[in-house]
Amino acid sequence: MIYLGYKFTDRIVFNSELEFEHATTSNVNNGAGSGSVSVEFAALDFFWKDELNARAGLLLVPMGFINEVHEPPFFYGVQRPETETRILPSTWRENGVGIFGTLGESVEYRSYLLSGFNAQNFTDAGIRAGRQQGNRSLSEDFGWVTRVDWTPEVVPGFMLGGSVYMGDSGQDVEVAGGDVPDSRLWIFEGHAEYQSGPLNARTLFAFTSLSDARELNTVLARAVDAPIADEMLGGYAEIGYDVYSWLFGSEDRQLEPFVRVEYVDTQYDVPDGFEANRDRANWIYGGGVNFYPHPNVVLKVEYREVNTRGQGERADELGLGMGFAF
Repeated sequence: MIYLGYKFTDRIVFNSELEFEHATTSNVNNGAGSGSVSVEFAALDFFWKDELNARAGLLLVPMGFINEVHEPPFFYGVQRPETETRILPSTWRENGVGIFGTLGESVEYRSYLLSGFNAQNFTDAGIRAGRQQGNRSLSEDFGWVTRVDWTPEVVPGFMLGGSVYMGDSGQDVEVAGGDVPDSRLWIFEGHAEYQSGPLNARTLFAFTSLSDARELNTVLARAVDAPIADEMLGGYAEIGYDVYSWLFGSEDRQLEPFVRVEYVDTQYDVPDGFEANRDRANWIYGGGVNFYPHPNVVLKVEYREVNTRGQGERADELGLGMGFAF
């Protein structure tokens, strides 16, 4: 990833990020798929005062912990929590415009109007494939998202917040089975974080509700046993602790073991006449270590055990990773 920014004046600032994924955009000899070069975000900020400022461009949607700050040094483990990839489809960006600011000393908010999802790409695995990502986005239907975070002065290191997204997803698209319905999507998300010295703890819960799901499945001819769901949910709790100073008597590096427990179900409730694919409902137990030789450089190891509520099985996972940001 490459960050590019420019300060036109004290009140007009441009920020962007370019992502190079999977090393190359060319086909490779082993038959694996090609990579990509993408704009992760590109936005102009117009500053007026602390309480009210404006932003426009390709925006990162302000939901959850990871979507706006998704580089490897800033989350535990090699894999992102599945709640923040399947329920909150990180990395999620879209063309839009909005406002942001701080209210008093403890409340921060962001509120954007965005191009909506494209419902014809929803699946039993969730809404992730319905992201348009600013690439020739259909904008017959828009979405609106608002986030508020509260950091009370009486509890240093504590943050409590939430966000809501609402928008139609039909985009006036016609497919072989007929017109894609409006498919209004609601996403609700709540989160809390506590950081105190070497201790870091987070919890997050997300829930979605989709209207017209039965009609959408019928028009798109989705399988009876793998439908697009009316409702999805997911959540996780994780805790990490920096033991480097305790082990080595120095605070110039960080060594943070962590554990995470997570539940994700993209088939929580399905329309009448369809059968939920219970392989999409998973308990995930994981843990590992993040080592930071520098605050923006991380080496990672992670182990995950995935237990499905369906007939299928997922193998346990051992991941090794490294990351950096500058």
